[in-house]
Amino acid sequence: MPLARQDLLHDPAPEIVDEIESRTTTRVLTPGTIAFDEGAESDGLWFVSAGQVMADIRTRRGRRRLSSTSAGSSFGELALVDGGRRSARVVALEPTICHVLSTEAYDDLQKNAPAAAGALTLAIARLLSGRLRYATADLAAFDEL
Repeated sequence: MPLARQDLLHDPAPEIVDEIESRTTTRVLTPGTIAFDEGAESDGLWFVSAGQVMADIRTRRGRRRLSSTSAGSSFGELALVDGGRRSARVVALEPTICHVLSTEAYDDLQKNAPAAAGALTLAIARLLSGRLRYATADLAAFDEL
């Protein structure tokens, strides 16, 4: 799945996507490989171009699966934007290829290609807004049970 077809990058103009893509590196994960662990420092935004990963968290009863991310989607945006530590562990479920925009590359994007950084940041804000709306609706439905 090329970067231009990723959920976060399907709206921006091709030259914006090119600016972002030129700053990514490719990571190949075998099944069971941990992309990053809960509590780790942010290393960047990960775009899944092939394969699938799962995010989970540690609870008192063991690990709890939060979500799966397949080709065309991304993960790691929270820590990229707020600079905080990772809130979940991400593990490859199958052979997976990711393009990673490192935190340093994101900083470079902000400095040297502000239009591309702005487009990416807006796309991340929309993604997070959608997730928050979904979680709010989910909690409201749970309360009705």
